[in-house]
Amino acid sequence: MNKPLKMLVGTSIALMLSVGYGAAQAQDDTAASAPMAKETHKQKWHADHKLEAQVRHALTTHKVESSDIRIVARHGVVTLDGTVEDASLIPVATSAAQGVAGVKSVKNNLTMHEAGN
Repeated sequence: MNKPLKMLVGTSIALMLSVGYGAAQAQDDTAASAPMAKETHKQKWHADHKLEAQVRHALTTHKVESSDIRIVARHGVVTLDGTVEDASLIPVATSAAQGVAGVKSVKNNLTMHEAGN
């Protein structure tokens, strides 16, 4: 093969590789800038369930007995229903729940457990 022909083949290969790389890079950029797919019902349910577990853990960490507390999370809104042994634990429960990442707001419907019940 003569020298000019080798140079032409080498340049052509280099050009094809660079064009191919540029096209692949453009696809990556497009995929990265595309809006995220809409979250499925199952994914939302799992996220809510995980948030409920994290709130229960936070209550336990803050020494709030949570066995009589129902925790419901829906899209970052947490509702606490049930009873606590001491009225002073009601604001502690709110604060503990608000401290969990992903919690947007807390609806605290807790009441004090009455003796004999």
